[in-house]
Amino acid sequence: MALYGGLRTRLDWAGSDLECLGMPRPDNEGARLRFAGTSNVAGKARRIAIIISLPELKRGQTVQETPANITIMEENSGRFFSSSEASFCLSNIDAQEQEAEGKPGEYRISGVLYCVAALAELNGSGDVSLGDLRFSGRVDWQLPE
Repeated sequence: MALYGGLRTRLDWAGSDLECLGMPRPDNEGARLRFAGTSNVAGKARRIAIIISLPELKRGQTVQETPANITIMEENSGRFFSSSEASFCLSNIDAQEQEAEGKPGEYRISGVLYCVAALAELNGSGDVSLGDLRFSGRVDWQLPE
């Protein structure tokens, strides 16, 4: 996937190049997925993290055009781009299946996120546009104790 605008790079993370973590959102309102890896930004290797928030998603559910929020961070630079709570990003969750060998409550989730407007820079005047973001990861629906 490519990012355009204030943060120009191509994200092509797989295997050990990709960190992924998924969990319920606060108050168990949907799920949150975090993906992170290294990418070339302006000729330098930079850590990029993407957080996808799916506030209406339920455990085991597949759904089309569910509201989604996305935040993209260039780590260690202080740059954040986000859809905030605006409703211009949606996600299709194509699969959400319980992991046969995983912990109880752990599901593999895959889908695509798309935004109809650029993500504003939260602490600057730039923005970032992205193509359709296809993702696959795990969500541990068990709340930590």
